[in-house]
Amino acid sequence: MTLKTRTAGTSLRHAALGLGLLGLAIQPAFAEEAIRPAQTPTADFVAAATRNSAVPGGYEVLSVPELGAVFAASVPDFTDGAAGDVYMLDADTLAPIRRIQLKLRPFALAVDHQRGLLYAGNTKDGSLSVIDAKSGFFLRTIQLGKPGEGGKMEHTRMIEVDQATGRVFVTGPTNEGIVWIIDPGQSEPTHRIDNAVIWAAGLAYDGADRIYIGGGGAEEILVLNAETGEKITTFSTGDTPPGQGSDSAHFMVNLSLDAKGGRLFAVDSHEGKLYVFNTADGSIIAQVPIGPGALDVIWNPARDEAYVTYYGFNRAQPIGTGGIMVIDTKDYRIARDLGVKTFPSNLSLDVENQLLFASVSEPANDKHPDYAKGTIGSVVRLDLTKLAELPQAE
Repeated sequence: MTLKTRTAGTSLRHAALGLGLLGLAIQPAFAEEAIRPAQTPTADFVAAATRNSAVPGGYEVLSVPELGAVFAASVPDFTDGAAGDVYMLDADTLAPIRRIQLKLRPFALAVDHQRGLLYAGNTKDGSLSVIDAKSGFFLRTIQLGKPGEGGKMEHTRMIEVDQATGRVFVTGPTNEGIVWIIDPGQSEPTHRIDNAVIWAAGLAYDGADRIYIGGGGAEEILVLNAETGEKITTFSTGDTPPGQGSDSAHFMVNLSLDAKGGRLFAVDSHEGKLYVFNTADGSIIAQVPIGPGALDVIWNPARDEAYVTYYGFNRAQPIGTGGIMVIDTKDYRIARDLGVKTFPSNLSLDVENQLLFASVSEPANDKHPDYAKGTIGSVVRLDLTKLAELPQAE
């Protein structure tokens, strides 16, 4: 079993581009006053880590345990019309197995484990590339976005797959927000949901009948029926008045779901926090402060932990260094803050083997102290079993 979540690249990193048992009366755990541990330097967790700088312009990573591999999307050239790649790496050593070149630039990744299909989201081209995961052969393109004002293509962002049916879900981070649903084997969307949620970005599927979409505006989380696309409900922090449009207090950029426990984990990139919503009623269970550039989240059912990446900078603080936070989701305490330089971005989790994978970007700002000309992106592998055995920072 692999879990993935998610973001789809630098342009998207800047916005547009439960309860253990339901029903328990638990007070919201707002962790503002919690003691934040000192960031753990690499030397203190290197025994649990492997790193390989092998992915130029790296974006989303995706663990596929049945192939013994982790895939990494690569966009080394942002020029219109440029090609992109998906790298297949060995899950143990991160050594490259193959490079899959695509005519379009891939940012997001998802896999249909049952049917052996790898989906690459061609964000700026508004489409999906369908690839045979084992052989690396490109199969077809599914066009989702349409040209809008000035001929600009509607972007795609996150991808999720219903492993039982093969149905595919995709978000589109326009000002009004789009969600596409594609039935298996189809070359075009079965459903297109417009005016979903402002900047529809984050995406999570409960494995049954609901998809959760994160964005901004007055109602930051939208819940849809996974088969029909019909609206079920919305969740709101109540911090953005209706009618305020894109002037939003929050942007729930990435999501991860504890479906059995009734909890939705949402990273708010505006406020630099992790929100935990009760999926039964949309109430807020917890808020955990992360910091500037909070980006991706994935929840680990085996350990009841969440992992959150952050960049350590924003527009107000242009120079910074990021990390990966380990959050104990039994009490929402920050257990570890791992100093993974420089900008850890996207996460994927191999649950059976307890391996966490992250893409890591290098500074593009030549004023940054970690900047070096010609550096390329990395993939990091964390052995969570070994990590748990290491001493924690005070």
